[in-house]
Amino acid sequence: MVKTVNTLTVGQYGLYQKTGKEKYLMTIPLPFLFKQKIQDLIKEVNKGLQGGDIVESAMRKETHRLKSIRKLQYLMVLYQGVYNGMVNTARLESMSGKSVKSKALDICLEKVRERTQIDIKSPEDLKKLSEKINHMTDKYTENFNEPEEVKGMTYNQVLMTVFILSGLTAINYNMRMSDFFELKEQAEEISKRAKKGN
Repeated sequence: MVKTVNTLTVGQYGLYQKTGKEKYLMTIPLPFLFKQKIQDLIKEVNKGLQGGDIVESAMRKETHRLKSIRKLQYLMVLYQGVYNGMVNTARLESMSGKSVKSKALDICLEKVRERTQIDIKSPEDLKKLSEKINHMTDKYTENFNEPEEVKGMTYNQVLMTVFILSGLTAINYNMRMSDFFELKEQAEEISKRAKKGN
């Protein structure tokens, strides 16, 4: 038979998450007989784990992280474009003795002006762009110091967050999923009250 959220423990679901073995979701391990019930149980657990401020906050942070890194990468590409354009233009001018115009350099300079309000006319101005990129890199590191491979929240991170917010020092792996969902709702209320207090 397939367990329900009232009989499945957080530890058993964690074992299922780690191994993918459906036997942890059953009282009698015959998964081929109860495929639909197993899928229904997984959907019910996932629904209980999703939503709420804890998960939404993690998703907002991940979206902000991705936007920050894209902006940083874009500015780094522009920096390389301007640097290469200035160096190549200077070389061509010194070789030919004539003033040289570079369309690609003009486009990069315009994009830098749009994004940063820095008007690059000399190597000193290019240094301002470099300093801005360094500042943004420092801010990124300060705000998002987790390893890059961390995406959203794992099952264990949700468990830890809920138990810590609830004032419990350790995860109770024997807790029933239905009780955990109630604890999660309480933790989200605590989180909301803490935000209002700030």
